Amino acid sequence: MSLKKPCKHPLCSELTSARHGYCRDHLDYMKEKQKEMDSSRPSSRERGYTTDWDKLRDEWLRAQPICQGCGRVNRQAKLLVHHIKPISDRGEALDRENLRTYCGPCHDREHRRLNLKP
Repeated sequence: MSLKKPCKHPLCSELTSARHGYCRDHLDYMKEKQKEMDSSRPSSRERGYTTDWDKLRDEWLRAQPICQGCGRVNRQAKLLVHHIKPISDRGEALDRENLRTYCGPCHDREHRRLNLKP
């Protein structure tokens, strides 16, 4: 059983165990907030993810098919390629030394740890 925490809505104290952190009454609030964030975010191409990046990501996941956070393999979970130094902080997008393989939950955990957007 997962630990219940207060809903993330600023005026709610309902307890929830949902991963997104909102109670059932505030799912619409969460979805609207997400839409606002998504609409203001530049496209992946504008953020520096080029065709060369797409090729490198595919090559990387074939060569590194295990989550470096928990050890899951590509068949058990969708794996993502994470930039150690974010491109937004002038990290090199195509530098293999700047890459790690994570499953979704480990990738999200790393971004929370670094206070970055997923």
